[in-house]
Amino acid sequence: MIPTYDSALQKASADLAAAIQERDRWNLEVARLTHLVVSLSAAAGVAPLARTKKGETVGFTEVVLAVVTRSPQAMSAQDVRNAMVAFGHDLSSYSNPLAHIHQTLKRLATQGRIVEVDGAYKRTALYETLLKAVAPEIQRGKRK
Repeated sequence: MIPTYDSALQKASADLAAAIQERDRWNLEVARLTHLVVSLSAAAGVAPLARTKKGETVGFTEVVLAVVTRSPQAMSAQDVRNAMVAFGHDLSSYSNPLAHIHQTLKRLATQGRIVEVDGAYKRTALYETLLKAVAPEIQRGKRK
């Protein structure tokens, strides 16, 4: 039997949702480990043993985006800051981290990558739809 476009679209949507979730998880993990290596190196008084080339580190915007898209509910700038700190992201280099987070959230919303709702931010309707498409497979244990 030849697969229909509907089943191919459903599978591709599920794969996309899973890939986005994995990307967000790995972006947060790379950011956490980068900050950990820098902090431990400074504490030990040595140069970082693991160096990253330009473009290999996860940027501030990607971390903010990952935090918002991983959250099931809308998040304020304070919620995002608290989540970033909980993930081990060092915000001490920013004179006003909350303002920087808020500007980043506004920019991501303007770009259509997240949605602003009453001063809080959440994932887009497309992302929600993709998650719903992949949810049955996650529940059946086909995806992690």
